Amino acid sequence: MGIGNVCRLRLESGDGSRYPASLKTIAPGEVVQVHVAPVVDGYTADLCRTFLVEPIAIDAANALRAYVMAQERGIAAAAPGAELMGIDAAMAASLEHEGYGDKFLRPVFHGIGIEHEEAPIPGGHAVVHGEQKVDHVMAGMVLGVGNCGIYREDYGVRVEDTIWVSEEGPVPLTCYPKLIN
Repeated sequence: MGIGNVCRLRLESGDGSRYPASLKTIAPGEVVQVHVAPVVDGYTADLCRTFLVEPIAIDAANALRAYVMAQERGIAAAAPGAELMGIDAAMAASLEHEGYGDKFLRPVFHGIGIEHEEAPIPGGHAVVHGEQKVDHVMAGMVLGVGNCGIYREDYGVRVEDTIWVSEEGPVPLTCYPKLIN
């Protein structure tokens, strides 16, 4: 008997965008993260978007634009045969260039499949989960790219998508506009 369709949803706002969700009311000017993790026929995906509530804080808007740009570079780096940590390096270089080098959290990607986070998981995280180290991107991998985000004292921005690595390169499996007000 297969698993039916399920969806985990998490909504976070304001300074709570770094912590578990609460029952607080979303206020004007806040940053809101919506994280959706659908499960269909036993396989999961990962999609996160950040919404900026008017009046929009310029700092949050700039951070979001920088993170979207970094995520796109991370996705582009997920080509068969490339170094797996090249995804992280591409995002880190982009964020460093935009002035957020010390403001983002890692890991910026993880494997997705039957479990929400599974191999390949970068660096020391694989040890925690018990996976063997994987050094290169391989065709057939399914990855969540954009995990974690940029976090400041009063907000956090995050954009995450699920991709499948084909022989030709990354193919998006989740799609929803990335810059939303």
